[in-house]
Amino acid sequence: MITKLETNELHLNKTHFDIVAVFQRVFDLLELKADEKDIVCIFDKDHYRKIFVYGDEEKIYRVAINLIENSIKYGRNNGTTEVGFEEV
Repeated sequence: MITKLETNELHLNKTHFDIVAVFQRVFDLLELKADEKDIVCIFDKDHYRKIFVYGDEEKIYRVAINLIENSIKYGRNNGTTEVGFEEV
């Protein structure tokens, strides 16, 4: 995918979307895997408000799945996977 991006062969469908909602969907999707290892997936703060970003939501969703899934897979039992956002 990186090679396609560098050679302009990867089409990005950029839109404005709520990044908090994307990570909440990932947490919901991977909840059972996390439960098997007693890993809690949380945000570093209470993110009840939306944070809008501009990018390809589907591709960011896939990257988020990969990151959180790896955190669960390689994390220790009874651990925590924590996601934070910083607005600039």
